[in-house]
Amino acid sequence: MIATEYINESIPTLQKDSLAAKAIDWMEEFRVSQLPVINLEESQYLGMVDERLLYNLSIPEEVPIKDILLDYKNLYVSPNTHLYSILSSFGEHQTDIIPVVDNQRKYLGTIASKDFLKEIEKIFSAQERGAIIIISLDAIQYSMTELSRLIESNNAKILSSFVERDKQYIGKLQITFKLDITDVSFIIATLERFGYHIKNRFDYSEGVNQEQERLDLLLKYLEI
Repeated sequence: MIATEYINESIPTLQKDSLAAKAIDWMEEFRVSQLPVINLEESQYLGMVDERLLYNLSIPEEVPIKDILLDYKNLYVSPNTHLYSILSSFGEHQTDIIPVVDNQRKYLGTIASKDFLKEIEKIFSAQERGAIIIISLDAIQYSMTELSRLIESNNAKILSSFVERDKQYIGKLQITFKLDITDVSFIIATLERFGYHIKNRFDYSEGVNQEQERLDLLLKYLEI
């Protein structure tokens, strides 16, 4: 789950002599708002050009990229950057792409947010049939072994889980579980009986739209 596994080979790069009009065409074709700019001879990453600057040009067919201010010169990830750090970068910068660059600033490729989020869906079993529960607890109280035992004692399997600091309460953790069952009432009753606070729940409902709504809610709670 490192950066090189998520590179999208189809996203093109621009050079300093590329025209703004070409950048606009490619952005529309690949449905991105930024494109990486590299030094062609050494494949050095120079930054990214953003569509908001291109659309302000009166004659983009005559303006080379070298005459446009580049953004995100320090926005990139290294080849071995873990999935969670990539996710954090997308959340912080709100870009459509993130370049992958080695320690010599050599450009290796680009990760597209739309492709990356599809991988996140798979990792969190977002398209699997099942409910989601979110538990808030004191850090000292945390035991995945105990939580798994209580959940599985109700004939449920954990498809995926995610642990993070609870941003609403200092010293607490927030654990998100995706389960293989649709009704979590008995599980919630068990967890509450053992003193766990259920922060939220998302029960399964049929249909593609509901599946997407659950994914959106999960990503919201993960602040992606």
